Amino acid sequence: MELIPSIDLLGGWVVKLTGGVRSTSWRISPDPLGVARGWLARGAKWIHLVDLDAAFGTGRNTRAMAGVVRGLRGGRFEVSGGVRSSAAVRGWLRRGASRVIVGTRAVKDPGWLEQASKEFRGRLFVAVDSRGDRIVVKGWTKSAGLRLSDYVAGVDGLGFGGYLYTNVRVEGRGRGIDRAAVRHMVGLTDKPVIYSGGVSSLADVRALKRSGAAGAIVGAAFYRGSLSFEQALKVVAS
Repeated sequence: MELIPSIDLLGGWVVKLTGGVRSTSWRISPDPLGVARGWLARGAKWIHLVDLDAAFGTGRNTRAMAGVVRGLRGGRFEVSGGVRSSAAVRGWLRRGASRVIVGTRAVKDPGWLEQASKEFRGRLFVAVDSRGDRIVVKGWTKSAGLRLSDYVAGVDGLGFGGYLYTNVRVEGRGRGIDRAAVRHMVGLTDKPVIYSGGVSSLADVRALKRSGAAGAIVGAAFYRGSLSFEQALKVVAS
């Protein structure tokens, strides 16, 4: 299992939100490249880059994120947030992203997802963000009108690389993961599942590893210092 620090950008700043609500943002740093460099120096192999402005439809942080992807060597980057076209996916792959994560377009337009899966294969991941078993889209602000289990059953045979599963109910709250929800999602597919949402303790990391998750994205707990990145790495490696 990969341990993946997140760098979420809002107005050029590295921030964290609680439950995906914009008004809850707290600023961490105006220097995303420096933050990313710090994670790689501490042993991260992957970094999760999120354009929150693009996800909310209020702007873009393309230049800052591209500067991170192009400016660093020795790490792998996955990009998400407001990526809603094949051209956008191609653009991030050309800039050096290892994989691109698409949520709203992949959920709302299965025909596009089928074509994109053929073109991008394992470098395209699908974001399934849910409250309970209900998928939400557009920066978690709208219901997609779909059950998570039904959606996965309908698209799982396509050739994309895997899923990013975010449990919005617990994301950013520092109260731990919903272990039953993780096991449910992992059990729906044979594809890799990267988990995000509420990881706040070594016990959470152990539980995700036991669940069969391919990766764990951690943000708030690392930035608050309530979870040690180095200790979490040891759990993942054990």
